[in-house]
Amino acid sequence: MQPTLLFGQGGGNSLYRASAAASDDAGVPFEVRARSDRFYPAGPGGEAIFTVLWLTVTTAITPATPTPSHVHLVITPYLDGVALDAQTLTITGPLTGAQTRLTTKYEFGLSVPYLNPLGTEVFRTAARGASFEIQVATSGGVVAGELIAVQADLEYEVVRESVAAQSL
Repeated sequence: MQPTLLFGQGGGNSLYRASAAASDDAGVPFEVRARSDRFYPAGPGGEAIFTVLWLTVTTAITPATPTPSHVHLVITPYLDGVALDAQTLTITGPLTGAQTRLTTKYEFGLSVPYLNPLGTEVFRTAARGASFEIQVATSGGVVAGELIAVQADLEYEVVRESVAAQSL
């Protein structure tokens, strides 16, 4: 069976299939990286507090014995274009049985560390800034089956609205 690489935008009306030559991994695992657009909840000049990121992922991993297949996802939030601490999520497939599609919603707390002059973390506060974006990437290869980043939801509170402006 030759692998097929499909890509598209969630909620979009187009799904693209890579060419046969591009979708054949020749037995070598390949990595996947997806990054969202920047989101400005209070407008480009405003400010918001970002507290929680929810990521919904659907998987259908092919069973493997004696060791189950797994995929590592690295979730990196960006606050005003600067990467916050990346968080790794490991999704493990079944040992036996049929390939089963499973949709799970994962919660990631968003915080920014404050460091003392020696570089030691003293405490953390909620992430606060104008824009937010997220990158979801695999670490290691993609296993046989399906991996779909269905949706990302963000909890935030607007602190200061952007000042209205008009381009002349």
